[in-house]
Amino acid sequence: MDHWSFLPGEPHPINVDRLCGKAFVIMDKDESERKMKWQERVRAIIGERLIILPVREIENTLSPSVLKLVVREYALKSEDTDSFDGFGQADYSDVRLAPFIDNKIAIKHKFAGDYDVLTGKTKFCERALPHLNSWDDLSEDAQNLALEIAEFIRGSNT
Repeated sequence: MDHWSFLPGEPHPINVDRLCGKAFVIMDKDESERKMKWQERVRAIIGERLIILPVREIENTLSPSVLKLVVREYALKSEDTDSFDGFGQADYSDVRLAPFIDNKIAIKHKFAGDYDVLTGKTKFCERALPHLNSWDDLSEDAQNLALEIAEFIRGSNT
């Protein structure tokens, strides 16, 4: 959203409706006062087309089973990954995912980078995609988000 300064009063605001029809914006959950005020301003402009994730970051919508598969792909064959078990999505939904992984499993690869943000998000996503083969592979949060996106598309095409 930092690259889409379409709020009134900001330098060079973008008229999102004119540029791309009806924007549907999905934002990470951020409960800082500054971000919440910003989210309120965006919601005032685009209304229900703004979705605030119920989790800290989009990658936190991965189900535990998919997350475990992806993390194990980063481990060397000689590394023990059994410690990366025994947790549910509620254990990582409201925290940064990278430090959660790093604290849960001792492997050579480190997931947390600057500011505890997941390093190599694109590669992580590419590793997750092959494990998302059915509706049941999605967490409840991801299923709900998919339904909201589908409803938006249906409403935009009528």
